[in-house]
Amino acid sequence: EHLLAAALLPWFFLTPILYSFSQFGHETLTSILSYANPITPPIEAIRDPLWAGQLPRLADVVYLVAGAAIALTLGAFVFRRVDDRIAVEL
Repeated sequence: EHLLAAALLPWFFLTPILYSFSQFGHETLTSILSYANPITPPIEAIRDPLWAGQLPRLADVVYLVAGAAIALTLGAFVFRRVDDRIAVEL
């Protein structure tokens, strides 16, 4: 529990909710921070239309679609493996 809390604290501050990584000015650092944190592309894709009034970047949309497809595939696989035990476990 304590290790997880210690690991999630920096992740919380490296998630750009009220600021943007583009403010740092360093392109390589911006790219690394943006795609190393899996929460950043969805936040950027939502922030762009709301705050800047522009469409989200294509890279963010592709990242979100790929992540959603992987999550759906993994969820369907896990559900098929355990669907016969769900009623018993409840």
